[in-house]
Amino acid sequence: MKVLHVGVFRDHALGLDHVCRSGFLKNGIDPICFDFRSSAEEMGLERMNQSLLEQGADSDLIFITKGELIQPLTLKRLREKGAQVSIFYGDIRQEPENWLVDNCPHCDVFFMTSAGDVLKHYYEVCKPSRAAFVWNPSNPELPDEFRDVPRSVDPPLFTATVHPHMGSERRAVYEYLCRRRDVSMVGCSDRVFRWDILNRLYYKIHPPHYLRGRDYIERIIRSRFGIGVSAMQNVKYYTSDRLVHYLTFGKCFLAYRFPGCEDVLQNGVHVVYYDGIDDLARKIDYYLEHPDQAEKIGVSGQRKVLEEYNAERIVHLMLDILRSGGSNLFPWVEVYG
Repeated sequence: MKVLHVGVFRDHALGLDHVCRSGFLKNGIDPICFDFRSSAEEMGLERMNQSLLEQGADSDLIFITKGELIQPLTLKRLREKGAQVSIFYGDIRQEPENWLVDNCPHCDVFFMTSAGDVLKHYYEVCKPSRAAFVWNPSNPELPDEFRDVPRSVDPPLFTATVHPHMGSERRAVYEYLCRRRDVSMVGCSDRVFRWDILNRLYYKIHPPHYLRGRDYIERIIRSRFGIGVSAMQNVKYYTSDRLVHYLTFGKCFLAYRFPGCEDVLQNGVHVVYYDGIDDLARKIDYYLEHPDQAEKIGVSGQRKVLEEYNAERIVHLMLDILRSGGSNLFPWVEVYG
């Protein structure tokens, strides 16, 4: 099977593009990688699309993990040449982004890390041939590359961005953690003000610290445990990929409870779910006082995601759906179309 993998390959090792590529390799497929953003910077939008069309002319599958610069006509022509087209979308918005609405009608399967009503809505609005839920994959090869990093020597870590389309849950968690002095915060300010104008001014003077690549991974490993909340908490099976990032490296993760979460990861065994700010406060205090319990859950969660939700199995799932329209690989598989 010849696969042209379209994505962003200058991203860090935890990026979806790199993780999915590792899954294709484990399934005996060595994909040709096409970094569309780099190509567009070098040659312009039109020539990038022409190059994509030429490189994918004899491919069996065009697998897209990011693709906002790809033109619908390019995908239409690739399908006319006999290739299947799939898009893997790991983000979350209440309404589909315009590039998805334009491109999905030329897509055989649209994969999304959200299920339920959101997946169904995207299927109905974007009109791919099929739409399917997939869980964020992990790469079991990564932990060995960072085995020399000191573990659990820094405070608990909250990594998230504050943006206009986030839900009220993330804002509430963010505002609460700003009042604590025993949690490190990355990607957002550690101060919050009642008035938005003061927040904007503070961000301008003290811009948030963002982490990528090795620095991001080392901060995860060094933390006592992780704390997370997704941009939206009311979507079936949807969670930020940060949950998988922390579990990949064996870190206990406190995740805001989301619909269907126990179908994927068991509370108190693989992950710790919390219900609101009061519950979060109690659990932060508990796991600071009981680090052995946090380590135990981190090890169990790591085993779960590396053995069951690794890139090899998730890519296998996607190939099953592309070939037959469904799969029995996981009990939570959900497909429309």
